[in-house]
Amino acid sequence: MNANGVMTVNVDGREVAVTCIHVGVDLPRLNEVFTSDPFTSEVQYWKSKFPNKVVISGIDRLERLKGIPLKLMAIDKFMQENPQWHGKVVFPFIGITAAERGQDYRQTLHDVNIFVNQINEKYKETSNGPVIYFAEKNDREIRLSHRLAYFAAADVLLMTATRDGLNRYPMEFTLARSMHGKLVESGVIPYVPIEGAGLPSQGLIIIGEFISSARVMRGAMIVNPWRVDDVKDAIKHAIEMGPVERADRSRRNLEFSTRLTTANWAKHILYDLKSVERSDDPSANYAVGFGLQYKVMNLKAGFLPLDVQEVCKSYRNARHRLILLDWGGTLVPNVDKHDKLQAYAMATGAASREGVSQDLKHVLEILSSDPKNVVFVVSGKEVRTVTDYFGSIRGLGLAAEHGFFYLWPNNDLVPSASSDKGKWQTVMESIDDAWKASAKMVMDIFVQRTHGTYIEQKGNALIWQYSDADPEFGFLQSKELEEHLNLIMANYRVEVIRGGGVADGYIEVRPVGASKGLFLDHAISTMRASNQEADFILTIGDDNSDEPMFERISLLTQEQSSHLHAYSVTVGKKPTEAKAYLDDPAAVLELLQSISKYSQRDRKFFSVMDLPSQLPSDFSGFSTKSSKLDPAPKIGGFLRASSTSQISGLAVESLHPRPSNEHAVKAVVTSPGRPLGTLRPVASVSQISASEYLSSINETNDEGDDGIFF
Repeated sequence: MNANGVMTVNVDGREVAVTCIHVGVDLPRLNEVFTSDPFTSEVQYWKSKFPNKVVISGIDRLERLKGIPLKLMAIDKFMQENPQWHGKVVFPFIGITAAERGQDYRQTLHDVNIFVNQINEKYKETSNGPVIYFAEKNDREIRLSHRLAYFAAADVLLMTATRDGLNRYPMEFTLARSMHGKLVESGVIPYVPIEGAGLPSQGLIIIGEFISSARVMRGAMIVNPWRVDDVKDAIKHAIEMGPVERADRSRRNLEFSTRLTTANWAKHILYDLKSVERSDDPSANYAVGFGLQYKVMNLKAGFLPLDVQEVCKSYRNARHRLILLDWGGTLVPNVDKHDKLQAYAMATGAASREGVSQDLKHVLEILSSDPKNVVFVVSGKEVRTVTDYFGSIRGLGLAAEHGFFYLWPNNDLVPSASSDKGKWQTVMESIDDAWKASAKMVMDIFVQRTHGTYIEQKGNALIWQYSDADPEFGFLQSKELEEHLNLIMANYRVEVIRGGGVADGYIEVRPVGASKGLFLDHAISTMRASNQEADFILTIGDDNSDEPMFERISLLTQEQSSHLHAYSVTVGKKPTEAKAYLDDPAAVLELLQSISKYSQRDRKFFSVMDLPSQLPSDFSGFSTKSSKLDPAPKIGGFLRASSTSQISGLAVESLHPRPSNEHAVKAVVTSPGRPLGTLRPVASVSQISASEYLSSINETNDEGDDGIFF
């Protein structure tokens, strides 16, 4: 329920109102049939066919879900236990041809014929004729006019399908019986009182609880079609029902049938649509997909493809960077989401996730080797699996089970005893595993009861997967399991979480509080404690487990000053708390390769535009050694001194003569507390031509000659 008391569900980021209104009948169209002469003559035909008997009729399609054999078994049992009604009750049934059902239709028709023949043969002597009249008709032969006349001649409607969707036959029956009463009153149809039949305008309904109209026909007798005894008892009760109860049930059925017509149903829908107010949420709806994959998603305003150029610029200018990367679905494709067999094989240990490609491994090695970076792969998998795949990458931080366990890439940053270096740590106090035995025992029971389900253990969490089970039955079983687990786990510091949808969901039990958002906070505070507060944060993920991380990034950008550049990126275009998206894992790899170029460049050469990013954090500005400087003008956002000799920390050596009578300048940057290297020797442009200058450049020692290249 939302704030306005309307039942809603969240679908792809949109709040969708759900209204349950059973569609009614088209009353004007029915009245046209009732006032026609063919209707009256056909009613008389059916009445004359079963004179002086209680008529209990029904119409069903010839398929197994309609439960016709179960209905015939109940009739057989009724006749067997109530001999006093032999010859007084008749059961005419019409079976609608369902040739499109193939073997299902043929088998159902075969079974029905056998049952009908057996019952009629069994009671033909005591009933003075057949007990059951069965006729097969196609849809053209049982159209609305024929159907209403057939219903008008019946005293009781018996419908006991084991599964049915929209079914308006009970409403048509109720209105047809009401019209029958009017025809009797006007003398068009003669009336003969019959024991057990009630008044001409009254009609009783025995309906299976799995039929849609059972929820709205308040006067109907609702039964479980699988319980033959219940159906048998309902037949007897309908015949022997007192006049007061019969009149009350008929009145309630007629009230709904006349009130909620098709027109009124359409009006209710239009009123509901009109009552929806325009949302103030600055978001937009996007249509994605084609055919059966078409859907509309609600995405927040500003949710755009990631601006890779902006990220690279922020990355280049940052002093301390924190990068958190999800594994499955982010760094590598998540094939187990689409391949159920592969998902089961991975859960049981028979198969493993796709390994780390050489390109991915190379880019992670580059990023992790940069002293400015703290890079983590954060996964929901257990410690052993994460270590097996990423443990060989030097300097890479690892976080398993959504960040509950972690291995810091540089243990000097971790405020813990030296004996803990290189060991997995936890972001919170570990809890006792005693809860696992109880949770697994309950899950095992539901695995045995629900075909297609299995238990997956992810380190410190237990997951009951029902994605391979029957969608409806699996979901119902998951609801019951969730209730049991909430009851049993109440005294433990764990939480029961429902994930996925109706057809591909799971129930997970895990320690309270463990999330990637909590781990992000822990990583930020750890860096801050080491005087290396991050001014660049990049988080990339693809599913719901990454949302706490994205939510935390949103809070950080609101709380922190403008010096922090934080990016939350999801893989795929979908409703999320992330601010931007990349299309697929291949795009993630391209992004990492783009920013890794700046890490490689850190160990080579820089332009003068990179000078501000290379200054130490405690640098207070430029100063003079002796003479007073003129105000330094700003050019392009950077300071420019009047001459090189005026900049404190730049010791200009004397000009060195070269063999070719050239001059070179070599300066050493000696800013307080942090030498940054030397300026690369370059021939004076005033002494040589451009072609001579280019030919004189020697790049053989580029790798070890870091500095600022002018």
